[in-house]
Amino acid sequence: MRPAGGVSAVVVLAEDPRRTEAALDRWLPMTQAWLVVHTGPPGQQASQAQLTARAPSPQALSRVERLTCGRDTLGQITCLAVALRRWRQTPGGPAIGSVILVTGQEHLSRALAIAQVVLGGQGLAVTGFPADTKGVPEDPLRKQRDRLRAQLWRATGWDGRPSFLSSEG
Repeated sequence: MRPAGGVSAVVVLAEDPRRTEAALDRWLPMTQAWLVVHTGPPGQQASQAQLTARAPSPQALSRVERLTCGRDTLGQITCLAVALRRWRQTPGGPAIGSVILVTGQEHLSRALAIAQVVLGGQGLAVTGFPADTKGVPEDPLRKQRDRLRAQLWRATGWDGRPSFLSSEG
């Protein structure tokens, strides 16, 4: 595996189009960074339309990846960890060494807590970039619960979800 000093990836948990807009605002000026759009198929279509409307260069478009796995924030970030590991180990793949996580301001603290356990455990630097989604603040207990689930995943590969809830539909 390559050392973690490589380029940045702007990763958007794109369930809300305002998150995608914030991620595009952050990513487009970054000439070497990758963009990872992480959401289900309907969200991927909406994000693609937003990306196309910005008319990025073909070179920038070559640095876009899409992920659709994960049913919750922890699932998305553990899926991202697996993808990043795979990309970093692939000859000619992106040498991503840091992640800028973009999500709603109300969700960012919990998402960062998970990412710092999961991605930080892979030697990746993780920072956040809030999107102004005007969402309802999250219960602080969710952050503690998901931090524990992330540690469980890192130690065992299991995220604490019952198997009947873990299937990707």
